[in-house]
Amino acid sequence: GVSTTPDATNRLAVSSDASLFNHAGTSHRMKLNKQASADTASLLFQSNWAGRAEIGLLGNDMLQFKASSDGATWKIGLELSGDGIVRTPQRPVGSATLTAAAHTLASGDLIGCDALTIGQGSVALGATLAGGRGKSIIVPAAGFYSVSLRALVQASGAASLALAVNGAASGLRWTTGAAMAAASTAGVQGIVSLGAGDALALIAGGPLSVQTGPTAYELALQLI
Repeated sequence: GVSTTPDATNRLAVSSDASLFNHAGTSHRMKLNKQASADTASLLFQSNWAGRAEIGLLGNDMLQFKASSDGATWKIGLELSGDGIVRTPQRPVGSATLTAAAHTLASGDLIGCDALTIGQGSVALGATLAGGRGKSIIVPAAGFYSVSLRALVQASGAASLALAVNGAASGLRWTTGAAMAAASTAGVQGIVSLGAGDALALIAGGPLSVQTGPTAYELALQLI
């Protein structure tokens, strides 16, 4: 023990403002070894003796970074496999669609989704929208998101289909200045600043006919 008392588990214990391990020769390497893949070799960061972050080989042979808000429930934010592939299993990513049907929308009508085809990082569907055309997508964390919308539409005049955030149209929108004789795919993608709990859907600006279904209609987002 250095300025503190060791115990049976912490056989080396140091209480100090800082620690320095300097090189002898040209380098210095600190090694953490474990007996088997299912064991743990890690650096654990605590706040008032409760775990908040851990980095290392955590029960397998991938390098993982995990965090906790209470010291009890842990989530892996980043992992690096032995082949060098990086994954972010808690990054909010979602893609959703609406059951195949034809919807006639007036200006201000909302249309959402009823199935998540991709969902990660607590992206979820919310409450049923006014008019019953699907549900909103709920944003799980604040940040900048890449958002895209795609729909098969037909318009009888000037109209738009925009991303609605909490029921209000955003700047991310597809527009047409004239009537469309035949249905065509409306698509747009952009970066949007969103808050935790924001509800996403699409909103019509002017009269539109929208065809939904997995091949015709999609609302997708991912935190960047």
